[in-house]
Amino acid sequence: MGNFRHHSFCSNGIYLLLQKTHSIVPPTSSGCRGRGFRKWRHGSAGKHRSFAILKSYKNVIVDIERCPDSNNLVCGRVERFEYKMPPPDKYELPRKNIKIIDDAGAGHFGKVYKCRAKRLPGSTEKYTTVAAKTLKDGYGDKELKTFVMELHVLKTLKQHTNVLKFLGCCSQAGDLLLITEFVSQGDLLNYVKSHQLEQHLIPVYMKQVVHGMQFLHVNGLVHRDLAARNVLVDGEEGNLTMKISDFGSTRAFDQGRSYIWTTATVLNFRWMAPETERTKIFSAASDLWSFGVLLWEVMSMGKVPFSDITDRPELLEILEKHFFMEKPENCPDRIYDIMVGCWQLDPASRLKSERVLTMLQEIMDEENADAP
Repeated sequence: MGNFRHHSFCSNGIYLLLQKTHSIVPPTSSGCRGRGFRKWRHGSAGKHRSFAILKSYKNVIVDIERCPDSNNLVCGRVERFEYKMPPPDKYELPRKNIKIIDDAGAGHFGKVYKCRAKRLPGSTEKYTTVAAKTLKDGYGDKELKTFVMELHVLKTLKQHTNVLKFLGCCSQAGDLLLITEFVSQGDLLNYVKSHQLEQHLIPVYMKQVVHGMQFLHVNGLVHRDLAARNVLVDGEEGNLTMKISDFGSTRAFDQGRSYIWTTATVLNFRWMAPETERTKIFSAASDLWSFGVLLWEVMSMGKVPFSDITDRPELLEILEKHFFMEKPENCPDRIYDIMVGCWQLDPASRLKSERVLTMLQEIMDEENADAP
């Protein structure tokens, strides 16, 4: 990929570009205002070419014309944009020290390799087995933005046992690589499809998922795409560790403890809380709704939730009538009670993570008391 990559972007859109705010804003009916934009003569009279840096990650090159009512603002059509990674920081790893061993899986837009890292910072070992995530061939600007967002989140997130550990990245002079710890068992969705989880251990593992989710919330982040496919499984059968992963959709809360969905990201509606589908607002409560669906996935051994519904409005109508998915076969009532508590229509009435942890612990205590 190199330091830059070119993409088409809003080729038919008219924008005002303000260097002062480092953002793109649409023209307003109140007139054009602004100043401080660097420009130089290009082509015929009155036309210029401008350059602006947006959000530290991308450069936008445009052909522009002066707005008729302002000497300080320019408006134009975006030709293309380029992403440029930030300068190397403490997380940057020498690309030559990362060697691919094998394929380790793929997602919607990324692929993962099992790799061997040489002299990893903080490790006393000469070689460490790691995972390297990169983009699939033919990716577009949306996929790249999601990937860059995941890298940004991981750089700012502290370590937690139940969150995938970030080890570094390779962002200069080549394909972008996101380096994390390597987990041995793959994702939870495929694990429950191929392994029969011991019933008494399910509350243990689900507590781990809640702890990871709670850690994100305490750090002001909402995951937005919590599902069994985005939880990784490490360890050996009977002693597994759940690790929340895939932070490309993760966003920070605003002051109201919610995130307003303003971009056309691809999020699977079957895991989405009704208020998010209706208002585009994510919150800790919407993550709890998704956790209830994840718990249903685990208890149903990896079935697709609402598999017979392909229409978003139809599913929203069903949910708003307070129809739940049926209890999976062999699912204990108390586990199903947690699902139903996570699926309350009113976010304020939905179970909180602390209550979910308490309910799971109560189930564990009962099972331990009944053990011979």
